[in-house]
Amino acid sequence: MPDPVTGLFQLVYVSTALTQKRSDLAELVREAAARNRRLELSGLLLSGNGQFVQLIEGRREQIVRVYRKIRNDPRHTEIHIVHWGQATAPLVAEYAMALEILSADQMAQVCTLCRELENTRGLGESQHLLAEIAQPHCSRMVG
Repeated sequence: MPDPVTGLFQLVYVSTALTQKRSDLAELVREAAARNRRLELSGLLLSGNGQFVQLIEGRREQIVRVYRKIRNDPRHTEIHIVHWGQATAPLVAEYAMALEILSADQMAQVCTLCRELENTRGLGESQHLLAEIAQPHCSRMVG
């Protein structure tokens, strides 16, 4: 994780998943975890109901680098950033890339929080919403 001098940033996006097969998701997580370890990033991928929600944490430059690749990944489309900015503390630092598969109802709740997150302006409020998105899943994650 970044030191206080360089700063911690977080990116959250929502996209339409073109695959939700467990084997495809397992491969995606393996690839992302290896890349994230090299780049000192952490991440959480939530998958369900035909959607992905991903949180990436780390140095700004590294997140920008990875996001350029994510935009071109053929496993999803309609990528929409709902949060991009500095963070007060990491939420998923212990995971290079974690995955949780959600039910339709769970994903609907996460997407509601993402819409709220997109409309926040204060750092404190955005960090609170990010914690609501990530923390319920941290104890059950694979990765």
